[in-house]
Amino acid sequence: MHAYQRHGADLHVVLASGEVLILTGYFADGAPEGGRHLFVGSHGELHEVRLVDGGDDALLASYDAVAMDEKWSAYDDLVFLDLERIEPVVAALVAPFLGGFAGLGAAAGGAALVGSVLLGDDGGSDGGSAAPSVFDADVDRVVGGDIADTVVIAGDGDPGDSVVVTIGGVAREPIIDDDGMWTVTFGPDELPDDGIYEAVVEVTDPSGGVTSLEGPSVDIDTTPPNVEVLQGTQSVGGFENAEGHQDGVVIAGTGEAGATIDVEIQGTTYSTTANDLGQWTVSFTSDEIATGEYEADVIITATDARGNSTTITETLVVDTVAPDLAIGVTAEDDVVNAAEAANVLEVSGTAEAGASVEVTMQGVTGVVVADGNGNWSFSFDPATLPQGEYDAEVTAVATDAYGNSTTTTGTLHVDTTTFVTMDADQTGDGVINAAEQAAGATLTGTAEPGATVSVTMLGVTRTVTAETDGSWNAVFAASEVPAGEYDAAVSVSATDVAGNTETTTGSVAIDTETFVTLAPGWGGGDGIVNAAEADAGVTLAGTAEAGSQVQVTLAGVTRTATVDSAGNWAVEFESGSIPSGEYTSTATVVSTDSAGNSQPLRRRSRWTLFWAKWICPQTRSKLTIRSTPLSVTEVLKSQVPRRRG
Repeated sequence: MHAYQRHGADLHVVLASGEVLILTGYFADGAPEGGRHLFVGSHGELHEVRLVDGGDDALLASYDAVAMDEKWSAYDDLVFLDLERIEPVVAALVAPFLGGFAGLGAAAGGAALVGSVLLGDDGGSDGGSAAPSVFDADVDRVVGGDIADTVVIAGDGDPGDSVVVTIGGVAREPIIDDDGMWTVTFGPDELPDDGIYEAVVEVTDPSGGVTSLEGPSVDIDTTPPNVEVLQGTQSVGGFENAEGHQDGVVIAGTGEAGATIDVEIQGTTYSTTANDLGQWTVSFTSDEIATGEYEADVIITATDARGNSTTITETLVVDTVAPDLAIGVTAEDDVVNAAEAANVLEVSGTAEAGASVEVTMQGVTGVVVADGNGNWSFSFDPATLPQGEYDAEVTAVATDAYGNSTTTTGTLHVDTTTFVTMDADQTGDGVINAAEQAAGATLTGTAEPGATVSVTMLGVTRTVTAETDGSWNAVFAASEVPAGEYDAAVSVSATDVAGNTETTTGSVAIDTETFVTLAPGWGGGDGIVNAAEADAGVTLAGTAEAGSQVQVTLAGVTRTATVDSAGNWAVEFESGSIPSGEYTSTATVVSTDSAGNSQPLRRRSRWTLFWAKWICPQTRSKLTIRSTPLSVTEVLKSQVPRRRG
């Protein structure tokens, strides 16, 4: 027999084979107290089984041999039932369920006999004193886990004897009752520390005689197994980001070697066994752990072989959401001009609060952390952006506390250069003359298309916009340009659409005046050109602005001269170029200087002219041309035919 258990009114006899024999109604209320007797037989011997309560429905058994030939033997009661032998009857009922009877020397071919017979009111024996014994001394008492938390040891002896039961140094003294039975229970707080102990029972009779009995072996293991997490949970810095979640979630740790480890997350449980080193690992697939941003309980239960268990709750941190990230407007318009590039350039934006932001531009990288409001900024040194006009890419990478990252790019237009020129030859010759001044003086040049050009001359500023071809022109009114001959300083400043400014300076020649004079004394000093003078050629001279062109018109004939460096000029009307006769003609002298200014001069003169080559046909001699006109009488007297030219 392995064990006896009470289940309600039934007695369960657990055989060594694991099979269970159920004696229905054994503890039924109708059975008289003290009238329940259980006998087992083996090899022709009969034993009565004495059962005492061991707690938790367990029963402790002792066995008393039954004399089959004595006058008041329990065997006689069985015979009273008109049965010659008990063995054949009982064997037919229970033999298929029985193994050998432990401790009774059951032979291989013998039947272990169990019978349940309700006898009379006192079917017991009143024989003499028996030697003390310990019930089920060979049945180990196992404590801990889900088995039991107390130890019950029972036995028998003579009333009046004293009993001491010791387990691991802890002693208890039960009392032998009037039926010669004793029972002792060691509660959870009375047991020694975990370990395996041999219970010792000492029975002392009234005369002082001591009988030492071997009690059962007591195996105590009430300590819950240790369990610790080393990977995967918040307590050890573990988390699941987007990248890690793709490979599933791994929870690992240590515990008692051989213990069963159950790990539950979000309703899914995985079990494993701690290896000889106490190490354990479980893995959850990505489908079993939801994505998102949250925390979940990780319930870990370690159960040792005895059934003791420890449960801890850890936290799984899940954050698979990429952080927000944006690059803001730089330099107010995402255009960096020369002035802005010459100073520290701040690139800023927004991201998840606390995220690390790596900003790269032109091969230069800086790392900042977004503040509690999610704002971030990084300042690049002035040397970061080379001069010129181009697009610079800005790359930002935000990484949150769990390693999720977001990348975005932006573009800055860099424009640090511009230009402006003023044409060298204003009005075509670099000089503003009187006519140009009167029409409004126009200055011209080039700049970047769309640039704002401010032109300042003589304290007056004109602001214009460069055309799509880059040309510009600024007009100054005649009243803004004083007459005279001088150089006017000009300053031209151009500001392009990016805000870059370039300035150039120069000057413009203003020449709105010139002069011319006609020297007196021409025509022989009397203002009259006679024939002789005409024949010799008439020269008119005067002064004017050096380099000017002087045009002299007399009697419809024009001659031109260039004023020398000393300011003198002269023109000659060669012989025959001036019509003969007597008339008054106006000499018109016009001087035009290099600036294009013209100055006219008019003089009216009386001319008395005769041909200088009136020849006498007889003498072929020249006629004298007088300096005064001939009278009619004198002409007639000469009797010289003449021609008038």
